[in-house]
Amino acid sequence: IGLDPRKTDFIWTKLYRDLNWVGPNGVSLCAISGIDMALLDLKAKMLGVPCYDLLGGGYRKEIRLYANYWFIKGGHNPEDYAESARKVKAAGFTGLKFDPFAHTSYLYGEHLSENLSLSKETQDLAYDISKAVRDAVGDDFDIMIETHALLNLRMAVKMAQRLADLDITWYEEPVGPENIDSLVAVRQRMPGNATLCVGERHYTRYGIRQVLERQICEIMMPDITRCGGPSEMKRMATMMEAYNVLLAPHNPNGPLSGLAVYAYETDVSTVRYREFEKFKSFVEHKDFGGALDAHAERGLSTDNFVETYSRHVKSLVAIGSGRGADLEIGLATEIIALDNPYTDDLSNGMRVQVNYRGEPRPDVQVEIYKRPAGEGNLSSNVTVDTVRTDETGMAVIPIVAGHDYMLDAVVLREPPAERAAINEAVWDTLWANLTFSVPLNPIR
Repeated sequence: IGLDPRKTDFIWTKLYRDLNWVGPNGVSLCAISGIDMALLDLKAKMLGVPCYDLLGGGYRKEIRLYANYWFIKGGHNPEDYAESARKVKAAGFTGLKFDPFAHTSYLYGEHLSENLSLSKETQDLAYDISKAVRDAVGDDFDIMIETHALLNLRMAVKMAQRLADLDITWYEEPVGPENIDSLVAVRQRMPGNATLCVGERHYTRYGIRQVLERQICEIMMPDITRCGGPSEMKRMATMMEAYNVLLAPHNPNGPLSGLAVYAYETDVSTVRYREFEKFKSFVEHKDFGGALDAHAERGLSTDNFVETYSRHVKSLVAIGSGRGADLEIGLATEIIALDNPYTDDLSNGMRVQVNYRGEPRPDVQVEIYKRPAGEGNLSSNVTVDTVRTDETGMAVIPIVAGHDYMLDAVVLREPPAERAAINEAVWDTLWANLTFSVPLNPIR
């Protein structure tokens, strides 16, 4: 805070050095990557130029793209993969990537063997799928095989040798980045016509130095959301050029990845009640027990009075993996998701916490608006239901996959002095609001 945002290299270095106590990789580099992107974007807007002008200017007019996650609507079988691959080629792509071993299930101990091995049946299936894809797209088409570093050393080498006759363009991350000697061992035992690609979990120029010096791979794919951002990827690319290693930037998620939490609080607005029945209907609908008695006890008018109100809104959006968690961010009143609607198992409902001034609100109503996903604001299929919080301020929201949700929980109070001064308001409401969508299948 307080630094000149145009000093992007200085800020990058300061963050990298100041965060050394949490380690040079992982979450800290993801944060640095996001900040670097934001600062470059800001600087480019200030100068009125595209971001690439800050990295040396335009160089190429065309960049080849390959398709990824083109297979997720089909099953884990050769027929579905072949059919989907033909559609990829028909769309104009000249290359595609896939994981024939795990398909879309990458969870250790659940979908994957604890020793990162493959049964004979799974080995044969992976080969049959890969061959079906090759037959479907023909010889003049790039095929990249992904392993997600979820094979042990023996199995990674065995499958590399078996798949080599399909003329794959690269074999990606056969083992993890934790042990560079394991990468060397794979490289030495792979067929000569197989190309090795690593790098999506290698961070910064320092993290790739030994990989380059030991000539382990022909292609590197640093991930722009993890490696340190565009500034650092440019420095890494310059190092790769010196070793005649190709660059294939990695990022299946967009500029950010995870659960984004958007929040805002509105200015104070007013509503004037000219008919007491409308206020009574509102109080009953929101289940404000005792409010009508309090109105009478305070001697308030029943035909012409003002309520001030404000909205305290959060929206949960999955970007890429959708992984992450909501948290209390300090709104005056707030609904906090205790489960991730995009990744968690919600078969028993989704837990939320309702707070006011940082404290739980026990035994209050939460209103639930639900509509089929994708129908937009004009949907006529909105249903409304209610639940109540327990003694700890927590409520469980019944969930139906494939729907959008909006929750609200309203505080009704006597207005503080600054709000009472607005049109002589006699009531004040604070509307906590949370919106999110629940996919048909949790994101994995």
